[in-house]
Amino acid sequence: MTQRLLGVIGDPIEHSLSPRLHKFVLRNLSLASEYEYRAFRVAPDELSDFVRRAGSQSIVGLNVTIPHKQAVLQYLDELDLGAEKIGAVNTIVFNQGKLKGYNTDGAGFVRAARTNGVALNASKVVMLGAGGAAKAVAFALAETGAAQLSIYNRSIERALELKAQLLEKTRLSTICVHRLDDRECLCDDLSRSTLLINTTSIGMHPRFSESPLVIPEALHSGLTVFDLIYNPGETELMRQAQHRGARAVNGLEMLIYQGLEALCLWLRQEEFSKLEEKISLLHLKNELNETLGVPV
Repeated sequence: MTQRLLGVIGDPIEHSLSPRLHKFVLRNLSLASEYEYRAFRVAPDELSDFVRRAGSQSIVGLNVTIPHKQAVLQYLDELDLGAEKIGAVNTIVFNQGKLKGYNTDGAGFVRAARTNGVALNASKVVMLGAGGAAKAVAFALAETGAAQLSIYNRSIERALELKAQLLEKTRLSTICVHRLDDRECLCDDLSRSTLLINTTSIGMHPRFSESPLVIPEALHSGLTVFDLIYNPGETELMRQAQHRGARAVNGLEMLIYQGLEALCLWLRQEEFSKLEEKISLLHLKNELNETLGVPV
């Protein structure tokens, strides 16, 4: 029997835990003989050709990570309503020659936040970054009742674009935009915030010693820091947060939940809970942490 292919595309891709995650789940669902999951390093100038070729191969689904979540939109035949609203894709389903894009990052973020007891309703949030992951998180925050959102990004234009999308498509109206290096505004915003979310790649493997935060002294004990990075298991930003009494959460649970949501789409399993019942999330998390060298 010919195996059907699943995979993840990105650049870089060596750090990705998605192959380990999906191989674990497929094995526990007794589907390892039917599906193979691979990581594909795809440079930006190779994206068009890769997606075109993938559609003619035995690939039935792809995860999409940095830097392709927005660039890949132009090569898809159709978008799910959620992905269309967000303007970014992290999951592609191949069906009868057609490519449909979805975004499971928002659902993964919300599930991870709730698992870790992070309150989103009425939250006052500072978000670092305005890329594909940031868009999904921002829309999820709006849908779960965040009170206000301050977006900090290197490119002010990109942040303003995200603000305009949120104002047009959600009920979240208290939105501020600043440059990532605006120390004065960032210090003031953090002093009044309950949640800091890093959606940038700063601090991700192999840039272990870097932090996206220009003023770590502004962190405080009333703040939860949610770093979407999961490799390394403890980022420099998380260490800065813990040093100042703030709570720190990494992106591992978000990775797991967005991955399971994607798998539901590929397997055409409509009820997430039925898939979740068949695997041990604790064993999965332990296996991924062991890969990262995190004590379990």
